[in-house]
Order: sequence, then C-alpha cells, then structure tokens
Amino acid sequence: ALQARIARATSAGHIQELVAQAGPQLDSTHMSAALHRLAKFSPRTARGQLGFNATSDPVVEGLVDRLGRPGRMQELNPQALCCLLWALARLQIAPAWLPDLLKRCSEVTAACSGHQLATLLHSLARLEGTAPVHTSQQHLLEALHQELLRRQRFLGPGGTSALDTVLLADALQKLQVRDEQLFSTLAAAASVHLRAGELGVREIRHLVTAYSSMGFADSQLTSSACEWLAERVQECDLNDLVALAFALSRTGNLGGAAQSRFFDALAPQIIDRASQNLVTGRSAASLLFSFQQAGRLEAPLRAALCSAVERFPEGLNGQDIALMLPCLGEVASQQPGLVQLLATRTMQLSSMLSPRQLARVICGFGDARAQNPKLWDTFCRESLRRSNYFSTPDVVRVLAGFSVAGVQNEEVLRTFWGLAASKREKLLAEETLALLQLWPHLEPGVQRHFPQMVPE
Repeated sequence: ALQARIARATSAGHIQELVAQAGPQLDSTHMSAALHRLAKFSPRTARGQLGFNATSDPVVEGLVDRLGRPGRMQELNPQALCCLLWALARLQIAPAWLPDLLKRCSEVTAACSGHQLATLLHSLARLEGTAPVHTSQQHLLEALHQELLRRQRFLGPGGTSALDTVLLADALQKLQVRDEQLFSTLAAAASVHLRAGELGVREIRHLVTAYSSMGFADSQLTSSACEWLAERVQECDLNDLVALAFALSRTGNLGGAAQSRFFDALAPQIIDRASQNLVTGRSAASLLFSFQQAGRLEAPLRAALCSAVERFPEGLNGQDIALMLPCLGEVASQQPGLVQLLATRTMQLSSMLSPRQLARVICGFGDARAQNPKLWDTFCRESLRRSNYFSTPDVVRVLAGFSVAGVQNEEVLRTFWGLAASKREKLLAEETLALLQLWPHLEPGVQRHFPQMVPE
C-alpha cells in the first residue's frame, strides 16, 4: 500500500509527507521509489539544470543515508535499482555507496527488461562528471554493452520503445561506445519508429546528433529524418533546428535529395526568424557553418545570419568565431563593422582559444583582410606561446593567414616555417602545394633560414 501511495504522489511535498509519516516502516524498495519520485519532481532551470542543491535537502539526505546502510543494495530488485540510479543521476549526487549500487546493477543486467537496460545506460551517461571515476562504472558499462549485444535482434518495436531506442543511442554516444553493429541495429529500429510516427523533433535531434558525433553513417535513418523534418521546420524550436542543421551538415550528403530539401526548407525559416531578432549570435554562427558545410549557404541567408551576429556578438565564444569566420566570404569585405566586432571579441577570448581555433581564426581574418594591428599583435603573441601544440594542418593555416593578411612578423614566420619543415613527412599533397604557393611571398631574410625547404 505504501509503495502504491508513493507511486501515485503528484508533488515533492506529497512525497516528503509520506516519508515523514512512514518513518521506520520504509524499506529499501520504498526509499528507492521515494527518491525516484523526488528526483522526478525536482525543480529545473530553463536550461534543464537542477534548480536546487539536492545534497542539502534534509529528506533527500535522510533517504541517501539510510540507503547506504549495509545490505540495502541486495534488497533491491532490477526495477528498484534502475529507479535509484536514475534518481542519483537526475539529482546529480554521488554518495559513497554509489560503487556498491553500480556493482549490484552489473549483476542483474541479464534480468533487466529492455526499458530497464536503456534507463541504466542513460543514467550511467548522466553520472559522467558527477561521480568520481571508479572501476564499477566501467564494469557496469561493459555488462550493459554485452547484454545489448546479446539481445540485439530484439531491439526495436516489440523489444524497446521509441524513447528507449533514442536513449540507448544517445547514451552510447556520450559514453563513447563505438560499436558499429549495435548502432546499425538501433538505426534500423529508429527508422521503424519514425515511420510509425513515434518520434518527435527532440528525439530526432538526439538520434542525428549521436550518429553524427560518432561518425557512423546510416543513409536510411538520415534520409527519413530529413524527409520528416522538411515538412515541419515551421513548428520546430530554433535550438533544435540549429543542433539538427549542425549534425546533418557533418554527414556530407548522406540523406541525398531529402537532406537538400531539409536545408532548402530551413533557409527561409531562418531568414524570417532572423528578421524578427529571434536568432542569437551563437545560433547564427553555427548556422553559417552548417549551411556552408552542406553547400546550401546562399547570399540572402548569409546576409541575414551576419546581421544577427552583428546584433548579438557578446555571447560568441572561440568555437563560434572559429567556425563562422571562414564562411563569411565576400560579406567580410562588404561589412567591415562586422569584422571589427569579431576582431574585438576574438581579442577578448584569445587566451582561451585552442591551437586549432586560433589557426582557424588567423586564417579567417587573413581571408577577410582584417587591418587591425592590435588583432595581429595578439595573434603573434598567442601563436608563439602555443607553437608546440599546433597540428600539421593548423601550422599551414597559420602561415596562410599571416601571408594573406600581409603580416610579416619574422619571429612567427621563422617559428612556423620551422614547424612546417619539421613536419614535412606528415604533409598531405594539398598542404605541400599550399606551402609552395606561400613560399614566393616570404621575405628573403626568412627564406634563407630554410635553404632545403623547397627542394625537399
């Protein structure tokens, strides 16, 4: 009866009353259910983050303390274990007895339903960064992976729900489980759920992002998702559209004609929303990159997105600028005010840029013919400070950026041509060609330091 009352509770306050009334009558299963319901009703911020400190809540603290007593984990069945792990993940707490819970979950995976396996994997992924690294996490991940492989032919309609299929793919991506066979099975299952009308925009976003991030290609899933999305872009939240465009742009043209239709349907929607000041600078930067990657960045859309960046430059981070700068094209020369805004923001962020981001922005500002001495002084300082950490392609980007901009800083040029010489065995054909094109524009004083560069 108590378990049923906990399950029927409709608020955190109701759960707290039941816990207080039951007192010592609460057994391990009751406590697991109560913590699960408290987690479900926990307040969230607009960004989906926990809206209070769970570790200081007296009811949560009391339940966690009592569940940590010896023998408690052994009293829980698979459903109670799943509920408990999900609650801890949602509340973002990692009690000292968490390894015991993870170990117990590893022992019962064979007895779990498909939904319970999805819940455990999803919860384990959400615990990343909350709990200290422990071998029990890896043991549970391995047990879940093996169990999913064993049940592979049962994944999909009749075995796992549409939501569980999404949770599995999303969690496997977050936990970096690169199993192409398993992802292929989940893609086939997701395609069936999609055709049956069981997936929404948010679920498709998570699926497409998971596959794109892992580098797995499934043309059927991508094509079906694009076909479905193309008809519904007007109804979609902007954040979902931005994430979908970014993920799909990284798949090449895997979705074929359906993928082109999605981007063609999305473009006028973005222009319309940008005209209403509904597109932030960060979203605009991401969309510039996505449409450029997809080969669908037409002049009207580029102009609308550049205007959005110009209106809202404050929120841009280094990655945003690194992604969008190479996409500006001729707009850069037509909108010097935009380039100046981006230069100012880049200088503010310069110390936080990764070597790859730094190389991309140097190349981008070079192409934009940015004439800002302070900006190039900043690039000289930061590139020299991190010169040992640039990859071979990024060394070439740095040299190209300085060359196109006409900036001749001897220390930078000697350092990066020296890096290019030391990496010559790693150079691809197009990188070698780029260096040969840059060489004639190099000052003779710098050329003399690398007499063997051209012959080699």
